[in-house]
Amino acid sequence: MDSGNLAGHLLTLRQGLLGLLDEKIVGASLFAGVADSLQVVVEVTEDVVSAELARVESAVMSAADDPPRTLTAVRHRLESITKAAESLVNRLAAGPESQAKVWAQALARQCQDALADLAFIAPWTSLPE
Repeated sequence: MDSGNLAGHLLTLRQGLLGLLDEKIVGASLFAGVADSLQVVVEVTEDVVSAELARVESAVMSAADDPPRTLTAVRHRLESITKAAESLVNRLAAGPESQAKVWAQALARQCQDALADLAFIAPWTSLPE
């Protein structure tokens, strides 16, 4: 790579990094994405898991409609959604393999990954208050 290309790449990188200064660590898109995944689960799930599904819906819609304002609150909401999603997966695990089970597992994984990302980026959120 010649120095001109390097300079161009560094200028581009600089602008991208400067743009990140004003961004929140966790944006509203996190819970919007979880809500989208939940919508797929709702579309493919029968009524046999309505109690568990209602718990997940309640937790997700609460976070999407009124996003948490602190990173610790985000962690608490994500933990609540993750527990509800895992409960749904456990309920579906008793039955045969289905689209509902696959999508519920994907939703639970999405929440677990978001929690892992938050723990990596902001590990202090796991400390007692």
